[in-house]
Amino acid sequence: MQAVCQGVAEEGGFSIGLLPEGDAQFANPFVTVAIATGIGEARNALIARAALCLVTIGNSYGTLAEVARAAIRKDRARTDGGGRCPGRGSMR
Repeated sequence: MQAVCQGVAEEGGFSIGLLPEGDAQFANPFVTVAIATGIGEARNALIARAALCLVTIGNSYGTLAEVARAAIRKDRARTDGGGRCPGRGSMR
């Protein structure tokens, strides 16, 4: 996620980091606002529930957990490369 936050910062954008840890010191140096939730892996469910859509790179267990939770809400995740985000058009 550091690369995403760095790109956002370089373009003058604003990023919010929802951290699983209870201390904001764990945020990467490019996060604009760090929210130290202290909820550990439960953060994955929060992200999957709150996201307009998920675009993932990689397949760590945390990423896969977020995709699985979002896929339960069928309008939130597509993994076949032809997905759509509500109101955003094709993800291709």
